[in-house]
Amino acid sequence: MAIRECAVITAGAMIQQMAENNAKVDFDGDSKGWSPEFAEWYRARSVQYLKEARLYLNEEADCDEIDDHIQDEIDEWRD
Repeated sequence: MAIRECAVITAGAMIQQMAENNAKVDFDGDSKGWSPEFAEWYRARSVQYLKEARLYLNEEADCDEIDDHIQDEIDEWRD
C-alpha cells in the first residue's frame, strides 16, 4: 500500500472518530459506548458531525496528533 493511501485511510479514521465522539458527547455526555438508540440518533446526524470534524481537523490537526492516531491504529492491529 502506498504512503498516500495509508495517509488517506488515517485521515478518514480521524474524522470518523472525532465525529462519533462529538456526537456521543452531545447525545448523552459521554464519549464512550454505543447503544441502539445512539446508533439511530447518530445515523440521522452523521453528515453534519463528519463535516464539522473534517473542517476542524483541516484547520487544527498537527503532526503530533496525527502521529498519535497512527500509533493508536498500529496498537489496535497488534491486539
